[in-house]
Amino acid sequence: MKDKHIKYYVISAGVIFAITAAAKLVSAMGDARILNHADPLLGLKTRHVLAGVGAVEAALAAFLFFSRNAWLKLSLTAWMATNFLVYRLGIWWLDAPKPCGCLGTVTDALPLSPRMVDYGMKGILAYLLIGGFTLIGLQLKKNGSAPQRPAETNAPA
Repeated sequence: MKDKHIKYYVISAGVIFAITAAAKLVSAMGDARILNHADPLLGLKTRHVLAGVGAVEAALAAFLFFSRNAWLKLSLTAWMATNFLVYRLGIWWLDAPKPCGCLGTVTDALPLSPRMVDYGMKGILAYLLIGGFTLIGLQLKKNGSAPQRPAETNAPA
């Protein structure tokens, strides 16, 4: 496997996290009534969940764009995607209202139905999970084990 596959995957993941972070942060600053309701899984105000997760996604996007540590970039992307999967499974388990408000209230401005946005977010989640864990697995197979010192890419992506 070539480093360019990791580079392009990490850039795309960084763009995804930057866009979804912006959507969450803009939503969190809004005045929609839903923002003051409790998140069905976490029990916190939806506004606080969106702000917190948006901030983490923004930090992760910055790390993906500026770090040279390829192993850590892949690991953090897979970790974040796994958190999103666990959250979605928790929402499903609780039989919470659908679709997921993963992007906050910004989706109201899109010319798509909330259901279509939800399908798109599920596709993005699958991409992040499958891509991240596949590239980690290929790196482990190539190296025989997790690197003792994280691998670095030549490009600042």
